[in-house]
Amino acid sequence: MYNLHSKLGFGKHIGMPIWVIAVHDPTYIDWCIQNIDDFAIDELEDLELLPIYHSFSDNNPDALNRMREKIASSPEMYKSNLPTPFLVSEYFAEKGYDFYLENFKPLMNKYYKYKEATLNVNNIKLENLRHQDLRDDSWDSSERYTFDDTINDAFEGDYSNYSNID
Repeated sequence: MYNLHSKLGFGKHIGMPIWVIAVHDPTYIDWCIQNIDDFAIDELEDLELLPIYHSFSDNNPDALNRMREKIASSPEMYKSNLPTPFLVSEYFAEKGYDFYLENFKPLMNKYYKYKEATLNVNNIKLENLRHQDLRDDSWDSSERYTFDDTINDAFEGDYSNYSNID
């Protein structure tokens, strides 16, 4: 089970936080949920609130110039030129979630809406994973806590402690 800040452990975006993939390549998350058995994201709906990076240039051409001006005015803060599309995931991952929300979100206006089928599959997987976690944590009768275990715990496993009992 993943959350916004979990790092992906496989595939073309390996090592990237889920939120970075969501703003750069949200269709990949869609694909993962639909095709990978144990892939589910807790709070998937929150990813829909993040504007996708592609909207930065596609639907808001002046935003690119505003961002370049902003970077030029505070190079020490940004410590980088505006990334190319090939480096954007690494750039956002390095700068962090709060940096993205503060500096990029206001300039973007396009959001990705996950398919209803994807949301349903994700919810089913989350429920199954939560039940699996409960089963994994449940008490196994083959691992009984015996009377001898109680005595060992009481006397800290030290035989010399037994001799002091009257």
